[in-house]
Amino acid sequence: MDKNQRRTLGTQIAAARKAAGFTQLQAATLLGFTKHSVSQFELGQDGGLQLLTAMMDLYGIQFSESIFVAKVDADVPRIIERKKS
Repeated sequence: MDKNQRRTLGTQIAAARKAAGFTQLQAATLLGFTKHSVSQFELGQDGGLQLLTAMMDLYGIQFSESIFVAKVDADVPRIIERKKS
């Protein structure tokens, strides 16, 4: 995922958090992460799958597994290209 995609995802997650009625601190406390971790994810600067899935669950976000798989498959050739370089 490139920098712009991370920022877009972070913006969408922040909007979902606000729509669910949580502050960053409240969400972080409920999720067992730090406020800094939540903030960094929302800014597209840091994060991981564990935090993403926890936030999605807390905010009531569902995703289509087929879309996730398609996105991963679309990245495979690019990842392989980088490893060969």
